Amino acid sequence: MRVRRHTTNHTPRTTNHPPPTSSKPNLGVHRLRINAPLWQATQAAPTLCCAPAAGASIVTDQLSPAEDRLLEAMANAARGPKRNGLFALWLFVRQCDGRLPPDQLTDRACRRRLELFERRLSSLSLPAPLRRALSGSVRELRAGSLDGVAVALHQLVAPTREAMGSDAAEAIALAARKARNVERSVQKAGV
Repeated sequence: MRVRRHTTNHTPRTTNHPPPTSSKPNLGVHRLRINAPLWQATQAAPTLCCAPAAGASIVTDQLSPAEDRLLEAMANAARGPKRNGLFALWLFVRQCDGRLPPDQLTDRACRRRLELFERRLSSLSLPAPLRRALSGSVRELRAGSLDGVAVALHQLVAPTREAMGSDAAEAIALAARKARNVERSVQKAGV
């Protein structure tokens, strides 16, 4: 998505027309024009902006099955809190996938992505049970342990089922099972 910045003309108006009245806030000197619709960003395979941890393989652009299911549900949902909730869940699953081996991101990148996720989460209108569950799951992720990823995802299953429906809850449960399997394989390799 390309964003162009245009400056407005600074010369005073010389016409007899009254200034336009609008309910939109005045953005000042700069206006932003977006060349691609926002929904196109979620349809393409996302790329990661953070570097993988040392010794990790290169991050792929392929979506996990849980992410794919959440994107399908988001495409079928109407605008509003439900779609925002699905978007927040998709972002959270991406957070968790970034913390799992073999494509694990650096600690610094994970902390930065978590801060950005929290900032984005504060601007979304979400159902109350999902907002509470996401804040608790973010606390689990902030601890930084590998088992915290699986715990954080398991904590989201029931509130997701209540607020978003069974399809989204099954996608979160699938991501939680994947995280638990990765955790077990890492424990076996370490023993």
